[in-house]
Amino acid sequence: MCYFQAYCCVHQDCPYVGQFCPAVMGIVPGNIIAKHIYTNKKLVKSRKKFELHATLAIIAWLGVMVFPLFWIAKLGITYSVGYVACHVVYYVVFGLTICPVCAIRNTCPGGKLQAYVLGKKRDS
Repeated sequence: MCYFQAYCCVHQDCPYVGQFCPAVMGIVPGNIIAKHIYTNKKLVKSRKKFELHATLAIIAWLGVMVFPLFWIAKLGITYSVGYVACHVVYYVVFGLTICPVCAIRNTCPGGKLQAYVLGKKRDS
């Protein structure tokens, strides 16, 4: 997930590459990986490659969320529902607090989703 996010960080000219990033969930190392992979290299930006990497990062994130459910379900349905609810609450709180002030909210899929859900027009 972080590897795919790294390309997205660089593609979007994210100011957080190589430093603290208020990223959602486990993609925080993506900005550090981006610095190590793409620093001192001439990056040819591709919209198609960006969309592929963003899609693969989202699929990986969903995998991180869904993968443990088999074992959590063995503990009981309450634990499974609680686990998924924690993910949902985290994403909603993050989307309402971090996404509106993020430097790349206009190009990030999460920022776009947050603006769409709240019915806000994106800044130019």
